[in-house]
Amino acid sequence: MPRSVCQQRRSPIAVAAAIVAAALVLTACGNGEERAIRGVLVAGLTSQDPRTVCEGSLTPALLARIYGDVGSCHRVEGERGEQISQALSVDVSGVHVRHGRATAVVAIHGGNHDGARGALTLARDGRAWRVTDLSVGLLRSEFEVSLRRAQGIEPGAKACVAAGMRAIDDETFKRLAFEAGTGAHNRLSDVARECRQRIAIAENLVR
Repeated sequence: MPRSVCQQRRSPIAVAAAIVAAALVLTACGNGEERAIRGVLVAGLTSQDPRTVCEGSLTPALLARIYGDVGSCHRVEGERGEQISQALSVDVSGVHVRHGRATAVVAIHGGNHDGARGALTLARDGRAWRVTDLSVGLLRSEFEVSLRRAQGIEPGAKACVAAGMRAIDDETFKRLAFEAGTGAHNRLSDVARECRQRIAIAENLVR
């Protein structure tokens, strides 16, 4: 009597083929997720369309933390100066996906943050991926490359401000980076003022 399908023994070759096929399916799924993640990151960091930057790449929680609301995000990202400061291209590497969440590393080329590099996290919202958080490493990198590109500031003053901001603990720095309001402005002004005083003292000593 022939064995049932469940009872039939499969040859080692058939088993190996099934394992390879399953592995290929899993790889294809993983590559699909990675492509989607790369796509949303590149679009969010290079697009000049506020809808793509705001609703298209950020979770509502992160958008609210950075901008306050969608309207404010559109106003900020719609400004001409902000649009032309967007990256020209973005390299995405180190993508890791697990249970609807992911991490990735971006390297920015062109724009105000040319040369910045760091990690961020994402989450799947339905069928789409959205950025949930930026690492303090990425935020610090963006600040320092922006500072290096700033015009009209002496190299010594830039180095002093960079050192002063590095001395701020990660939690405070991240809060200031997202705040982008009076508190962040005042803290940066304090660092700049201390640097001016140090430079003035040094100049007086060499006279």
